[in-house]
Amino acid sequence: MRYIDLDITPSAYVAPVRHGRWEEIDDLDFDTLYRCSVCGEEFYLIDGTPQENQYYYCPCCGSKMDEEADA
Repeated sequence: MRYIDLDITPSAYVAPVRHGRWEEIDDLDFDTLYRCSVCGEEFYLIDGTPQENQYYYCPCCGSKMDEEADA
């Protein structure tokens, strides 16, 4: 049996999870444009919302889209 000494085992290199939300922007050329509140990257969706298309994370920066929109 092999034992692991936790005092000398390196910890994992992890980045903190960033949280954001999809900001809906009306666009004249397309129906709806969505922008990531963290990185500002814009995405056009042909049909539905980001949640309906299973965009729970930003494809550009990896932020988790779980913040509520401002009322």
